[in-house]
Amino acid sequence: MKRKALNITVGILLVIIFGLWLFVFQVRRSEIALVTTFGNPTRTITNAGPYLKWPWPIQRVYTFDQRIQNFQPVLAETPTSDGKQLVATVYVGWQITDPKAFYQGFASRLVSEPEKASIASAEKILEGVVRNSIYNVIGNNPFSALISTDPSQFKMEAMEGEMLASAEEAVQTNNYGIELKYLGIQKLELPESSTSDVFKQMQSQRAILVSKIQRDGDTKANNIRTEANSERARLVADAEAQSKRIRGEAEAEVAQYYKVFEQNPELADFIFKLDALKTSLGKNSTLIFDSRTQPFDLLTTTNAAGKK
Repeated sequence: MKRKALNITVGILLVIIFGLWLFVFQVRRSEIALVTTFGNPTRTITNAGPYLKWPWPIQRVYTFDQRIQNFQPVLAETPTSDGKQLVATVYVGWQITDPKAFYQGFASRLVSEPEKASIASAEKILEGVVRNSIYNVIGNNPFSALISTDPSQFKMEAMEGEMLASAEEAVQTNNYGIELKYLGIQKLELPESSTSDVFKQMQSQRAILVSKIQRDGDTKANNIRTEANSERARLVADAEAQSKRIRGEAEAEVAQYYKVFEQNPELADFIFKLDALKTSLGKNSTLIFDSRTQPFDLLTTTNAAGKK
């Protein structure tokens, strides 16, 4: 009796499990799902959780990875607008945003594992779309926009934005159910035939830059030299003017003394002789002179009392 009850319980559990397997499906956080009824898309699910469905062949559930897919590399050899050949390696990040459009564009034609195989099919289509955007953008820009010593000519970031916008426009136009999240140039290479020409161009650009720097240096040196000469001339003129002023003031002061000396010439002569003696007689000086030579005649001059 107990064995029969156990068998019944196990049977009921198996029926429940089988029923759940037939009528319930789970959508993970990293997935989005599409439910088809007799092969036609009828329901899109973007939130994680358990959901009900009719068993196959009435309904079937397709789940797709909703995370950003990193697709690289996309290789493209293309000429620039000035005729230089470049090999560009580009990486792309994309995400499934519309499972219905994605299913109709890629998964509906696949029989074996459409969820996985559709990713590869989408990236194959996406590779062609991105390659066309590379051709268009690089072909409309000169070589210096990607490789240049002049920062004003370097436009790689702007060109990456143009490539992304061009590829996104093509994706939206064809309604692939995906969205491009980012696009960037990973590597730029030069074909061997173009390497020597590129080096010559870079050397020419460097020579032009060096010539410009030299011209700017010469101009600045001439300006500094001109300013220095002007400043020197100004300082010399100021010094000469100041010396003339001082000389004039001294001559005016001397003229005042001369007026006093004119009133008593003998006193003036006596004072000049005393100054001359002070100048010639220093400490511990020995002089041999003629007493008649001025100003030493002052030492032998008879005083008012008649003494020598």
